[in-house]
Amino acid sequence: MGQGKSMLEHNWQITEGGRLISFKQYLEDTVRDHISTHLMANELEDTLAAATAPDAQWTDVVDYIAPIAGYVLSEAVETDRELYNELVTSLKDAFVQLRDKSLRAPQADKVFELDRYHVDFIDDLDNLIRTLAGGGHEIKCVDSSGKGQYSITIAKTQ
Repeated sequence: MGQGKSMLEHNWQITEGGRLISFKQYLEDTVRDHISTHLMANELEDTLAAATAPDAQWTDVVDYIAPIAGYVLSEAVETDRELYNELVTSLKDAFVQLRDKSLRAPQADKVFELDRYHVDFIDDLDNLIRTLAGGGHEIKCVDSSGKGQYSITIAKTQ
């Protein structure tokens, strides 16, 4: 949702003693036995439903969904082992899918800017040499904009 507050953040403006507290802190202070019996269980369910909106952001996941998920997993492991196993299996499958996707994704080229008149020239050159010496990379192109100034693009080898 751009730079403004997300819908989830607007739904959970919680104050304690006149100061804003995090959603995670709110849950830590208010979840007694199980999250499913929380006073605001319906609102928590609405929050989970809202998290599937196309404008959900990673900050929503970290600030709101992950804390709820932690309590759901904790309750499930204590009260419903079959549900717990389903949840953990789903998490593992998602992890494997994301890992496989990232391994298949083309690696971005790396550009080294070298300027022999710049104070970091030796460090930059050292980084380039170490990257190439480590294997798995090749020089894709070299551009020289002036004497002693180079832009060297390297790519992962196939």
